[in-house]
Amino acid sequence: NIYNFMKIYKNLFSIKNKVSIILGSSRGIGKEIFKGFTESGSIAYGIGRSKIKKKNYFQCNINNSIDLEEIFKQIFKKNKHIDILVNCASITSSDENSYDQNFKKIIQTNLTSHYLASKIFYKYINKKKGGNIINISSIGSKTGFPNNPAYVSSKFAISGLTKALALDFNKKNIRVNSVLPGYIKTSMTIKSYNNKKERMERTNRTILKRWGKPSDIVGATIFLSSNASNYITGSEIVVDGGWLAKGL
Repeated sequence: NIYNFMKIYKNLFSIKNKVSIILGSSRGIGKEIFKGFTESGSIAYGIGRSKIKKKNYFQCNINNSIDLEEIFKQIFKKNKHIDILVNCASITSSDENSYDQNFKKIIQTNLTSHYLASKIFYKYINKKKGGNIINISSIGSKTGFPNNPAYVSSKFAISGLTKALALDFNKKNIRVNSVLPGYIKTSMTIKSYNNKKERMERTNRTILKRWGKPSDIVGATIFLSSNASNYITGSEIVVDGGWLAKGL
């Protein structure tokens, strides 16, 4: 009956009281996920390179695994468990003159930091309880984009990392998935957004005829962190307003 149905599925999408860590939470999509998780009842912690005053936020060089592990240790000591890791740290550069100089830096931030944080997360997971890792990737992991070789390479690599860790981390009942945003208005994309021609090109290429907001990414991330996605691992959810799906 309807009562039993509601009882069974009442908490299906809940992340209440789950301890979550959001890497790259000082701005853009990561900041919005941090906020959305907190408002959804998760005991959320943010880690980012920028200095901001916010409860449960740690400033850290995310490429420093020693500092990163110390933060995880503090969070675990306080809560006795960690349940969710959202890897959202990302940088880019479209300046052709700095491709060679920035390539390693972009790969380190967009890919290596995800791997390091995931390895640390793995240590704190109890097999019986399990855990979830969500990598925030990009539609740039599915197709080529101009003037961004390091960024595109890093996002293609995240697809492989997601599948590899889903297999390896299953030993501890950890599910690993990715969310692929399309064009989202953030500080990273503001240059294209402020260029009227480029903004309209991207808008018209999107079935929903609009740019996304950082809050548009929160729902998919909560879904992948909840019991509603218990049979999903090594997979990707595209949140791009129909960018990849559109033909003519």
